[in-house]
Amino acid sequence: MKSVNISLMIDSICKELNIPYESKNPHCQTFVDDAIKLGAIYQDLKIMMGEIQDIEIRHGLNGLEEKFDIIIKHLDETDHDIIRLARQLKDTNV
Repeated sequence: MKSVNISLMIDSICKELNIPYESKNPHCQTFVDDAIKLGAIYQDLKIMMGEIQDIEIRHGLNGLEEKFDIIIKHLDETDHDIIRLARQLKDTNV
């Protein structure tokens, strides 16, 4: 993981200085792609939770939301990592 961070740092500095640079680290692009996917998945899941709550209320399905709340709690814990990655991506203009 450190080599990915180094590659991202080099990429960021080169962009700031308008120096053409393409990382030779094959994991760098995978890391960036995965961070973007995680952010999109998280947003989709939050939307789905709203829809699940609507269905639970509409059909009186007691307890459905609680089961999903456990999943959301775990997602919220990883939200900080996703936000950190998104900021890192924004800062590197990737």
